[in-house]
Formats: sequence, structure tokens, C-alpha cells
Amino acid sequence: MRKGILLSLVTLLFVMVLFAPTAHAEYSDGDVIFAEDLPVGAILTGFTVSGNGATNVAREAVVVRSGQSPRLVLTSNHGSYSIFGANNNYNTSTLKSKIDSLSFSIAEFITNVSAPSLIDVTDGFSYNSVGYVFLGELRTEIYWTRSPFESSGSFHYAFYVDSNGYVFGEFVSYSFGVRPAFNLKSDTVLRREVGKFRITTDPADYLAAHYRKYGDLYRATNAAKTAAVDAKNAADTASARVWDSAESKSAATLAKEARDRANQALTEINNVKNMVNNIQASVGPQINRVQGLNGATATTTSSFTVVVDASGATEFRARREGGTWTGWASVDNSLSVSGLTVGVNTIQVEVRNASGATATGRMIAFRL
Repeated sequence: MRKGILLSLVTLLFVMVLFAPTAHAEYSDGDVIFAEDLPVGAILTGFTVSGNGATNVAREAVVVRSGQSPRLVLTSNHGSYSIFGANNNYNTSTLKSKIDSLSFSIAEFITNVSAPSLIDVTDGFSYNSVGYVFLGELRTEIYWTRSPFESSGSFHYAFYVDSNGYVFGEFVSYSFGVRPAFNLKSDTVLRREVGKFRITTDPADYLAAHYRKYGDLYRATNAAKTAAVDAKNAADTASARVWDSAESKSAATLAKEARDRANQALTEINNVKNMVNNIQASVGPQINRVQGLNGATATTTSSFTVVVDASGATEFRARREGGTWTGWASVDNSLSVSGLTVGVNTIQVEVRNASGATATGRMIAFRL
């Protein structure tokens, strides 16, 4: 028995064309960047995975969430198929034990290895319709996500992705693929080669990545430091001399010059402050997770309570897709979203920081 959520093929083809992934023109081969600057859809290559009967198999992963500690999912399954687990419980599932047994040749650069969540595989470029995976690298084989679908009496279902990219709910006792997801540490340095990114530990590459990201700030800081030193030296000279016979300058003139240099130093320091503020504002908040209160995924009423885990955000609001936004609330609180209809509902959230920069995310909730 299969339970699925499926858009019409006509709608899918239209949305696929409208939101087709584009090449990452912002980077060229030879560019060196930090992992936190990887764009969604970028490919990580040059590593191997062992376990589940396969040793040192070359693998690739696609970025499904960018920003701090970017999230990646393997582009192919690894090893044997496995069962999700009774009662929709990923933590006690055979799937988790298979994921936990894997070893990565880049283990020192990754964290939070697990089966991908439904959000991991459906959050791609711009917008993803419920029921379909848009990143082509995730439409290759059948594999479980770690997200429960629903429970009905003694029947329990979890989400999986088929080889065409459709998302379904299936009995948890079925055997599907093992495809791990993981987070890449933000300060990992990567070099782009032939359109893909490879981890590099070359100290020169680290310096290149650091200069690419912070070069302007470094130069502005040095300018402020130089101006401050000049101002101090001028002030010291003014305090030590009444008359400079070599330059024919009085103490008052020297003091005025010291004041002017101090003002110049202040201007340079303010430039640094403004640059830091601009960097902070441009980075914006990062949504780590959107979920129901206490991990809920379903409701029997028309309302659903949602919470958000976000970095660099102070407030959030929520709505059922196409509905009216709630008011803004602290990210430490929960919000109740109304207007849910029977079946599948997409809950949208928006977070913002003190500078007004925003980020959006979504989750799927079911009304039974």
C-alpha cells in the first residue's frame, strides 16, 4: 500500500522550466572559498565513503542548504538497503544504524551525519512544490529520508524519494537506500576544479580564501591603525615641543596637526565599523530547522504550532502557504498557524535580524 503526494506532470514540467537550476557564475575554476560561501546546488567531490559492504568508494555530495555549516546530501546511495524502523522512529531504525556505520575520508571536516530530512531533499532552488525534488543530483535512486509521514493505527509510514524525484510515504518495514546527509564545517577551504569543489588543506589556499572574504576589511583596518599611530606620534611631538626650529612650527600648530590626524584616524575607524556592519547585514540570518512544536508533524484541527531554530535572527512569523502572515514573534517563542485543510499543508516561515535582513523556510504539516 502506497501513500503519495504528487503534482500533475503538466504542473511539474512548468515549474521545472521556470525554476531550473543555473550555473554558479559567481565562481570560476581556480577560485578558493570557505564552505560557508558554497551556493545551493554546488557539488563537493574528491572524497570516499566506506561501510555497508563497500570500501573507499568515490562519492559526491550536493549542497542543499548554504550558509553557516552548509548541509550536503550524497548524490547516490551507499551500500545495502535498509528498513526505516518501527513506529516512525528514526533513532531506533536500521537505517540509522547503517548511516552511523559509515566512515568518510573527510571525516575531520564534517558533522551531523544522518539520513536526509524531507526538508533537506525538497529545499532546492527558489521554490519546491510538495511532492517533488528539484535538484537533479537527488533524483537518482530510491532512498529513505528520516522524516515520518503519518501513523494510522498499527500502520506507520515514512517519507522516501523515488528515482524520478517524487516524494512518497511508505510502510516503515520496506527496504530502501542508504544516502547520508552531513554538515560541512564553515571554515573548511574548498577549491573549484572543473565546475566542482574539492577540499584543500594547502596553507596558501587558506590565505587566498581568507583574503577573498576579508581583504577589504583587512585593508581598512590597517588604514585605521596607521592613522591612529600617526595621530599619537603627532600628539607626542606637540606635548614635547614649544617650538620646532627646523620646521618653524609652534606648539599650537603641532597640536592642530595632531588634532587633524586624530580626526583622520576616527574617520578610518568609523569606516571599519561601517564595513563590519555592512558585512553583518549582508550575511543575514540562517534558518537551521523549521518544525512543529515538540516535533509534531500532524494535527487534527485547522491550526498547527510551529517553532524555528535560526542563527542570527531575532524574530519570525509564519503562515500556511498562500495565507496571511502571523505577527512577528521572538524566535524563542512558538506561533500558531491557522487555516490548515485536510491533507498536506506547507507551512512557511520568515525570520529577520535587527538589521531587517530576512531568510525564509518551510515545512510540511498534515491535517488528519
